[in-house]
Amino acid sequence: MPFSFLGRRFAPLALLGPLVLLSACKDEPEKPPASNTCFQTLVLNEDISLCEALPSDYQPRSNLASWGTYACTVNENPNQYQAINETDISTITRVAAFDKMAALLWKNPQPPSSEDFTQAREMYSTDEGLDSRVQRREDVHFPVLPDCKRCNQVDNTVQQQHADRCAGPMKIAPIINAAFREGMAGNSPLAQARKIEAALLWFHHLSALSEVQTCANEPKNCDSAWSYYTGGTSRDTLKGLAAYVHAASPETHHLAYDAALAVRCWRDVDKATPAANTDLQYRALKQYDKALSRGMALILREKVVEWEGAHEAEKFAEMQAFVQTLFGLMENSLMRFAKTGALPHKEGLVHELKALIESASPNSTSIGKMNELLDSLFPCS
Repeated sequence: MPFSFLGRRFAPLALLGPLVLLSACKDEPEKPPASNTCFQTLVLNEDISLCEALPSDYQPRSNLASWGTYACTVNENPNQYQAINETDISTITRVAAFDKMAALLWKNPQPPSSEDFTQAREMYSTDEGLDSRVQRREDVHFPVLPDCKRCNQVDNTVQQQHADRCAGPMKIAPIINAAFREGMAGNSPLAQARKIEAALLWFHHLSALSEVQTCANEPKNCDSAWSYYTGGTSRDTLKGLAAYVHAASPETHHLAYDAALAVRCWRDVDKATPAANTDLQYRALKQYDKALSRGMALILREKVVEWEGAHEAEKFAEMQAFVQTLFGLMENSLMRFAKTGALPHKEGLVHELKALIESASPNSTSIGKMNELLDSLFPCS
């Protein structure tokens, strides 16, 4: 059934259902390999209607100590992740920088000044900070590069040829860099701030999934998978992306936190380096992917509603910038999902949504139609 955003009663959107991992470099479609540098492509199957936890998911809020036949002794508290290397989680600093940038830009009670953008840019560009990771981030839903190369190992020409996979350098970074330039020049500062916000939310979403895969070879990366979503906090201490997802749907947030604990359970059951239990890795990854992707769909839907209710021209343009930016980053994934069967027979709806979002003259009627299309694309039954 459709959900009510205005009343804060809405069933979680199901952007992603159960997944199938396909290796782009070896013919093993059932599960990812334990160790190599060729990371897999996430491809959806046809069932997207599952908005609740699957029986095969790890469910720590009801059964903390076990996941099927596996014992999860490392998870002593369903509301707290137990870090593998708690003294070395640099991602926490990056999420903190995101929240500090928010106070200067999109959460600033006043339109951000040129100096606000300059300060935020310095936070973004800190050594080993957000910018350094945006430049290397890959979208694991798209095929890997030839010869299993990583995007940061190839030149710009190859990155352009594989722009969907090389989402960080090819899609996210250009948006952020351009918005900083315009914002520091004083051009539409509220809209520029929202572009940065949307792009970094998508970056955090992609990053959490990427770190689950690399955790097979570097166990501490599981800590990053958790902290890219939570900022390194407990279930009820909301920072970064987790705060957005919780605001849209508390239960979707809890499902995402459950999935972070599933990642930790896998890496405790399988302490080998490189990891050996690829079946459990696969299950943790698909559980996290489903919850985080559902969260991103909810965020998009919520901002469309906020755009529809914007009566002042400046606020209208601000929310338009966010929606256009986030949808632009999500678009190819949505179309890929439609073509692979995850959103069966809905390619036309994606095209229609794109036309409305990119319209040169949007109005309350057309924005209301966007809401209807999103409900049609992502029902929860």
